Amino acid sequence: MEENFKDPNQLDLFEGKVLTKEQQKLVNKKINSLGDIFNYKMKITNHQERLLLENGFVKGVDFVNDVKITEVTNEYEFDKYVIDTPFKHEITYKKAEGSIYLLYQDINDKTRELKTSKAFISYEDGKFDSYTISGNYRKLKPSTLLEKLKWKNEQTITQYNREKKKKNIKELTLEKYTQLFPEAIVEEHSTFIGRTHYKNLIKIQFKSGSYVLLILFHEIDQEVVLKKFDKELEDLGIADLLNKFNSQA
Repeated sequence: MEENFKDPNQLDLFEGKVLTKEQQKLVNKKINSLGDIFNYKMKITNHQERLLLENGFVKGVDFVNDVKITEVTNEYEFDKYVIDTPFKHEITYKKAEGSIYLLYQDINDKTRELKTSKAFISYEDGKFDSYTISGNYRKLKPSTLLEKLKWKNEQTITQYNREKKKKNIKELTLEKYTQLFPEAIVEEHSTFIGRTHYKNLIKIQFKSGSYVLLILFHEIDQEVVLKKFDKELEDLGIADLLNKFNSQA
């Protein structure tokens, strides 16, 4: 008959029963397995962080390590596949959750303002890959990955400044023509002409129904007329239209 024994740190809380040697062996094996998982997670995470730091990455600026360690208690079931008499047992162990992420500059889709986003990275044999940063899954040396990260941030900031300037030009142009023609409707506009979609437009529409479409460029006061519509001219009959053209100098 198998002898039971007490271990103050490993008492079975299921129905208050004391574990048998066989049960204790299975519990210990599970505890060791959970410990191995925790230790490997911490080892690889610390190794990755050290590699990044040694190659010029700045923690909190270029990457973040959000791994958090908690102590959890879960009930595990040891079924008939591992022991003749299945049983349950609560185990308390350390758990590491989270990962290392690269930090990069991004533009918010709604507000179009700059924001800091996280990019997932994977690691293998001293090299990293991040599709978000490099655009592919090729393994890169840490120093090369840092170059890619800096380049992506520079491109994002350039795009952001370009959009900001374009927005300022649009706002200033709207304000200018609103002041010049306070009774007209001055607004942002977009339209198709042929197969081309023009987005960066200002439409100035008058009470008569006549309007002008202005296309904006990269500098203030550089707008040009894309399209104009003369309601009075549109309403003229053929004879009046021809006479009007004929009277022009």
